[in-house]
Amino acid sequence: MLYHYLKVAFRSFAKYKQQTIISIVGLAVGFVCFALAVMWIRYERNFDKFHPEYERIFAVVRVDKKDERGISTNTQRPLSQKLKELFPEVEEACSTSYFSPRSFVFDGRELSLNRVEADSNFFKLFGISLKHRKTETVLSDENFVVITNKCVEKLSPDGNLNLGDRFNYKLRGEENAFVVNKIVEAWPQNTNFPFDIVFPLSQDFLEEWGLSYLLTFVKVREGVDVEKFKKKVEAYNFAGIVSFYVKLVPVSEWYYTVNTENRSVKYQYIVLFSFAGLLVILCALFNYLSLFVSRLRMRGKEIVLRKMSGADNKQLLKQLLIEFLLILFFSVLLGFLLIEWVFPAFQSLAVINLPKLSVFFELFIYVLFLVFVSIIVALYPILYFQKCTVQSELSGNSARLRNAFSRVCIWIQFWISIFFIFCTVVMICQIYHLNHVDLGFSRKNIVQIIPTGGNKMALLNELKNLSTVKQTTGLSQYLFLPSFGWASAGMKNANGQNVDVEIKRINSDVMEMLEIRLKEGEMIVPGSRDVLLNESAVNELGESFVKDSFPEVKGIVRDFLFESPLMKSRPFKLCYDNDSRINLIMVKYQDGTRYQTEKAIMELMKSKFDNAPIRLYYMEDEYDKYLKSERSLIFLLSILSVVCVLVASFGIYSMVSLACERRRKEIAVRKINGAGIVSLLLLFMKEYFYLLLSASAVAFLVGYKVMQSWIEKYINRIDIGVWMYVVVFLFVALLVVSIIVYRVWRSLQTNPVEELKRG
Repeated sequence: MLYHYLKVAFRSFAKYKQQTIISIVGLAVGFVCFALAVMWIRYERNFDKFHPEYERIFAVVRVDKKDERGISTNTQRPLSQKLKELFPEVEEACSTSYFSPRSFVFDGRELSLNRVEADSNFFKLFGISLKHRKTETVLSDENFVVITNKCVEKLSPDGNLNLGDRFNYKLRGEENAFVVNKIVEAWPQNTNFPFDIVFPLSQDFLEEWGLSYLLTFVKVREGVDVEKFKKKVEAYNFAGIVSFYVKLVPVSEWYYTVNTENRSVKYQYIVLFSFAGLLVILCALFNYLSLFVSRLRMRGKEIVLRKMSGADNKQLLKQLLIEFLLILFFSVLLGFLLIEWVFPAFQSLAVINLPKLSVFFELFIYVLFLVFVSIIVALYPILYFQKCTVQSELSGNSARLRNAFSRVCIWIQFWISIFFIFCTVVMICQIYHLNHVDLGFSRKNIVQIIPTGGNKMALLNELKNLSTVKQTTGLSQYLFLPSFGWASAGMKNANGQNVDVEIKRINSDVMEMLEIRLKEGEMIVPGSRDVLLNESAVNELGESFVKDSFPEVKGIVRDFLFESPLMKSRPFKLCYDNDSRINLIMVKYQDGTRYQTEKAIMELMKSKFDNAPIRLYYMEDEYDKYLKSERSLIFLLSILSVVCVLVASFGIYSMVSLACERRRKEIAVRKINGAGIVSLLLLFMKEYFYLLLSASAVAFLVGYKVMQSWIEKYINRIDIGVWMYVVVFLFVALLVVSIIVYRVWRSLQTNPVEELKRG
């Protein structure tokens, strides 16, 4: 019997092969997008959950409105001990430096090791086993270090390494030594805090609250109400010590809430992508269901005849269900082939380092879930048709119900396709706007050079002689893009409140190179203590108060939006750089000569400066880094938009083809009675036009709400204009009209007499 069911199913697929292929491809792409996105989310939420009692471990960060995340991870050395003193709920607290890779040189071998400095509480807090050693002793000497078993393999490939062994090494050119005092198990890869070697934290600045350069962690006692404790800590004002508030971030959430730098896609965009993948599945599923129902409608009499010939409802249910399951099986098979093809690119985008076998097993679980949901959705039309009787088949009610179901399926496909296209268009327009908006300075064709040694003034003079260089200047302090840090000063406003104003040092060449123009006032001169304020500083201080109380302010410049497009400009003042030292060189080169200029600079360093290392930062590239997550999202949504449009388009084509086949006699009779081509085309278009119109209204309404909330995050943003709605609607409408005209035109070319003879 199974062989018979399969035979009938494959005959049906062969008869409607075009529709079958479209359904399989659409479902496969949806499965892949959703499964990869869900796995991506799960991976991101699984960091640092291997620590014993990780639910009780928190990173302490400072509230900082200047940062895009609203926090700063830089904390003071005394903070960890102060938290333990103030809050009895804290079981352990520790301070560490940042976990960062460094290049060590051992006996001429250069090794990259993840280095961290920490106090002895680090091991207690993270539950690192020291095998009966006291934590106070493992880092008791400034030369003692703790290394991991993986670090042992790097230091001594032959395995001849013992506790107490002394290693000499070079770090940043300086000779140093350390003694291996303990070897511990390395942490898994899915951690935000990887380390190979732990050095003792410097004893300097033990009571210094003015320096923020460390990470702080706390572990709360067992049984403590974590939410109440978080509120208690975050409400505490360290008045009299420093003026800041802190927040507690679970270490298991650090990866997707704090560690956002250099990420290809933001966490919230991954969630959005998974939702988009689910919509693609729905689009493809309803496309297949609409075709499935239409084909069943054409086979309605066949199903009734089978029942009259003795087939019971269970047999019909098995037959129809096997057809649907075969479609899902081929979709899943194609999905896994697609995953095999796109997996390297996906790993690069998501920065996921997992064995492929484990990935495929996890994806298989997600796919099984999706298949189960798909079967549940498909059972309704299958159960409906297997209950058909001769009377219901011959009555008009059955046809109307099936038409209604097909219309609903087409409407859903229209809605999803238009929603995707609209969102993608708005995103592209917003990113284009951010790339071309006036940021208050010019970033075009400017490279900043950070020399690490040598005669920097000589380098500056040599750079002026390069044929592609238009202008050069040197500064004693870093400016922005990249921004390595800043100094700041407090200025009192009219209400006596302190306004933190950053200090940036410039000269006349910088003003000209960056095309910074005064909004009002005059340019400051070398040697003076005069300053320029930006608009944000003036707004916070009060314009009239500035003119009356700060005679050193000679002018006002526009705000510089040199950070994330989500951040407003900070208050800052520009001072003339009177320092003769050069730590930063800015070069403006001619249009189209970026690579020639970079090549010439490298050759210059090699020939005249002993190949001294330098770092190059292009201002355009540094600003573009802020938008890479949005670009990745646009790329992903564009792919899904294309898939949805193709699925919907081929679905409409298939539906029209089936309608032409079902109504071929009606078309033939109308042609014989003198019906024109236009009237026959309108016969088919009218139904789809109403569906398109209603689906567009809902898609545009939902799309506007979603996109408006997304756009509002940006300082410079576009208005969602009427032209976007018109363009998207016309595009989809023209596509639908083209499909209908093409397919119906082919049917109209047939001889009506031959169609009537065909029966």
